[in-house]
Amino acid sequence: MNTMEIIREMEQDPALRASLRAVLLGEEFLNLPAEVRANTEAIGRLEKIVASHTEAITRLEKIVAANTKAIEELIEAQKRTEIRVTRLENDVVFLKGGYYESQWEKNATSYLAGHGYRNIHLLSRNDIADLVEDMEDTLRVDALNVDVVYTAVRRSDGLQVYVVKEVASRIHLDDVTGVQRRAYIIREATGSEVVACVAGASIADSVRSTADAGGVLVTVPSKWIIQSAEAS
Repeated sequence: MNTMEIIREMEQDPALRASLRAVLLGEEFLNLPAEVRANTEAIGRLEKIVASHTEAITRLEKIVAANTKAIEELIEAQKRTEIRVTRLENDVVFLKGGYYESQWEKNATSYLAGHGYRNIHLLSRNDIADLVEDMEDTLRVDALNVDVVYTAVRRSDGLQVYVVKEVASRIHLDDVTGVQRRAYIIREATGSEVVACVAGASIADSVRSTADAGGVLVTVPSKWIIQSAEAS
């Protein structure tokens, strides 16, 4: 049987054609189309999984972005609240300080008498300005920021002195160092003895120690302590 005869037989007999193809190509080659289809289907399923995961990631990114924006808004709101609270606290401190200043002005004579002074007279702002008129600008301005200045006579030796006073709801170290500095300026301007004093409803032990060491008189009226405790 020649080649042409074999081809005619294959064309007429599908079973023979399939057998010959298996012999010539091998079973693995014949199975390739099925494997390709299977792999193609697997790739299709994988692409769908990737697509669904991509959608999920996109949704998650949107959620994270929304939450991030919400967190940023909360942080900004917190900052605004903290600013308002700080302003309110400052207002309260200012109001309390003003209250204690008025209380001091009403009772200055008795408070200073308790420290051994008499003939107590309050100086006006103009009086203080006259005292420091010849001081350089920064010193003069600093001195004029003092709460109150008095003239008084010290009972122990009859000497007339200036009493420089800072009043606060709570006496801080800045109050002590500030009154020391302003007392020094007035002492330099007048050549007279100047007594530095601080008054308030409370003072830390460390601040009191600094005041005592610097010769600063500390006044903490018992009535103020009670009022401060009730207010807090």
